[in-house]
Amino acid sequence: MATPAGGRPVTVAAGPARLWVGPCWAVHLGPMLGLDAHRGAVACLAVGVDDDLTVRVDGAPDRTARTLLVPAGLRHRITGGAHRAAFVFLEPGRGPAGIVTGHPAEPDLVACAVDGDGPGLRRILVDSGTAPDARAEPDARIARAIAALHRPGGPDLPTGDLAAAAGLSPGHFARLFTRQTGAGLRAYRRWARMQIVAGVVRDGGDLTRAAADAGFATPSHLGLAFRRMFGLPPGRLFRSGLDIRVVPGQVAATTTSAPAATASTRP
Repeated sequence: MATPAGGRPVTVAAGPARLWVGPCWAVHLGPMLGLDAHRGAVACLAVGVDDDLTVRVDGAPDRTARTLLVPAGLRHRITGGAHRAAFVFLEPGRGPAGIVTGHPAEPDLVACAVDGDGPGLRRILVDSGTAPDARAEPDARIARAIAALHRPGGPDLPTGDLAAAAGLSPGHFARLFTRQTGAGLRAYRRWARMQIVAGVVRDGGDLTRAAADAGFATPSHLGLAFRRMFGLPPGRLFRSGLDIRVVPGQVAATTTSAPAATASTRP
C-alpha cells in the first residue's frame, strides 16, 4: 500500500518499470534507480510513490519530502530505500537555483504516479507552469523541422539546412525554434538523440546499434552523454523488462519555470 500526500492509503499500480521519452522530457516510473551523487544536465522532479524521498547535497542538511525538484547542475543524491519513485527529467529553462520541496500540485503528482501515468505527470507540470506547454496551432515551419530532427540522421542536420527548408535565416529560425519548443536547438537535438536510442532499445536493438542510429561516434560517447543528462549509464536504465515508450515530437508555448512560491526553496 502507498500513502499519497494527504494520508489516504492506495494500492500502487503493478507492472514493470516504465520509461517515457518525449521531446525535451522523460519520465521513469518504478523502483529507485540507485543513483550515486551526480550533477544532471537537465532538471529532475522526483515523486515518491510509496513514501517520502530524501535528497542529499554536499554542505547542506538532508531534505525529505514527497516531491523534490532538483535544478540542473547541482550535485545531489536522492534516496528512498526499496520504495518506488517517479523521476521526471526536464530542460532546466528558468528553473530554481536550489532544491524545491513540496510541489504545489503534490497530491495530484503522487496520485498520478500511483496510477502509473508518466505522461500525466508531465501534464500536471505543464498545468502548474513547471514544464513547457504545447501549442494548439504550431508554426508549420517548426513542425516540419521537428519531424526532420526525429528521422534517422535528423539530429545531425545542420542548422543552415533546417533554416533553409523553413525559408528563414539561421538566426531567425533559431529564435523561432526556441519560442516554439521551449528549448534551444542544441538541447532539442540532444533529446532527439535520446528518443532514437530509446526507440532502438524498445525494438530489441542493443546500445551499439542505438548509438550509431542516434549519431554518436561510439557507444562510449552515448554513455558519456547519457550520464551527463540523467546521472547513470544507459545499461543500468535500459535493463531487462523495462517498458519503453517514445512520445512523438511537439512544440511548446512556454519555457520551464519554478513552481509557485508556496513551495520551500533553499540549496
